[in-house]
Amino acid sequence: MNRKSSKIMITAAVVLLIMAAVAGLLLVISDRRDKINEANSEAESLAEINRRIEPLNRERRELEDELSRIEKSYADGDGCATFALIMRGLSSEIYTVVFPLMKEFGYTAGIAVSDAGEIGADGMLSAAQLGVLSDAGWEICPAWDGTGDASEWYAALKKSLDGMGVGTVQSAVIFTGAVFDGKSAASLAAAGVTRVVIPETVTVADGAGDGLKTERSCEWDRDGGNLVIRAAIAECGDVVFTADTSDMNTALFRSMLDMLKTYEGAIDVMTLGKAGTFRTDAEAERKKLEAEYAGRVSEIKARITAIKREINDIYACAAG
Repeated sequence: MNRKSSKIMITAAVVLLIMAAVAGLLLVISDRRDKINEANSEAESLAEINRRIEPLNRERRELEDELSRIEKSYADGDGCATFALIMRGLSSEIYTVVFPLMKEFGYTAGIAVSDAGEIGADGMLSAAQLGVLSDAGWEICPAWDGTGDASEWYAALKKSLDGMGVGTVQSAVIFTGAVFDGKSAASLAAAGVTRVVIPETVTVADGAGDGLKTERSCEWDRDGGNLVIRAAIAECGDVVFTADTSDMNTALFRSMLDMLKTYEGAIDVMTLGKAGTFRTDAEAERKKLEAEYAGRVSEIKARITAIKREINDIYACAAG
């Protein structure tokens, strides 16, 4: 092969290489253009999806906010937590020590009475002192130890207290026996009692209390008493504490009252009877609100479900 032919072949090879490079470049450019177009198309599709979904999301948020406001009104109807204190025993120190402290904070309590014959005995509250406490808003809570017939005991106690005119007798009974069982519950139910407070130190037999409203009380100076109160506040519930004036640490008792005062507005301190009325009224108010908003709540929930379905349909359609 002569030099001229060799030169022509080299030139042709270079041209072919250039053409191949140009073709490759064109393919790259074309592929990039396709990708850009595809990205633009996806962006436009996403923008269209967002344009259609945004009004639906906005409507859903507005409906969920309305539902939250309605549910908050239910919670407001429940009222706050309640704290009831029952003083066990009839020690005159209830009048000389506890009453002044409670009065200082604007609080009232209940007094457990099992035998009216103890009123006026040496070292015990007198009928006159009970009258003063009653005028201040305190209430008497019948206390039964589980012995004898509850109907006879209850009728005799109420008759004696009514005769003394010593104040309001709560409908609830505090059980002070060692074991609360089915027999105890049946005896109280036969006496017409519907609400029973059972101290945490009392053993409760399985199935006891069926048909009665029973609630546990805590000793006021127990470990973790503050946690019990805070739990009641968190749950908007009712808590009952019991206390005995014998060997009472008044400084510790005052600190409990101080703590309750700091939670004022979140928990109300009242007698057990008033707490029961308060909770009954609160439950009635909640039911009233639920009935009032029932139709609207159903509409809101149905519309939210429909919106979610519409949004899913939009995404499904966009996915092809």
